[in-house]
Amino acid sequence: MKTLPISAPEARALLENPDFWSHYPSVDSFEEVGDYWPHRFSVALSPGTSLLLEFNGSSTALELAAPSLTVPARLGWIDQGHSHSSVFRWSEILPLSKRASAYDPEANYAHAFLLLAHFVQISRDEEVGKDEEFREEIAKALVAVGIPRGDLFSGYLCLASYSGKRFNWVRDASLGWVASEEWCYSPRKKGNTDFPFAALREILQQAGVVDA
Repeated sequence: MKTLPISAPEARALLENPDFWSHYPSVDSFEEVGDYWPHRFSVALSPGTSLLLEFNGSSTALELAAPSLTVPARLGWIDQGHSHSSVFRWSEILPLSKRASAYDPEANYAHAFLLLAHFVQISRDEEVGKDEEFREEIAKALVAVGIPRGDLFSGYLCLASYSGKRFNWVRDASLGWVASEEWCYSPRKKGNTDFPFAALREILQQAGVVDA
């Protein structure tokens, strides 16, 4: 499977096309741009470390590749039944997106932010009141990629409304931040031994997340 960095010209051609964002994260019906359709985008953060977004028909998987991992590890996924996956806290998404554009100057911050925004969950207690900040940042990113105000614009702003009244991120002494509710659509739970807690914590620290 070919992996395409978001800074590559082919990737930029896709990510600068508003039609891509009208279908993402379910990209099965999006027409090819030129002769290339990527199976996987790479958001590079440091040498050997990147967030991978793999497209498989109507689903999108988020993986982490890091030197401490023998193979990329699954962080979250989105499919037809779930348009959102609780992987990152609000205080993590900005540093990660900024890290991507700082590490690779050709990588567009807005592209990285919007690709990852579907995987953000705002906590009831730890990040209360941050939904408006999330909406503002989404709006700025949408303007940056040339998406006019309208239904698509409003749909993306709704991502900030996934701050469920019952959802909480809680701090575990050994694992770091984990989703507290079993019902939530998140693999970042204490009982999930397949989740790369240590590797994720490492990249969050590298990105400058002070309480990773």
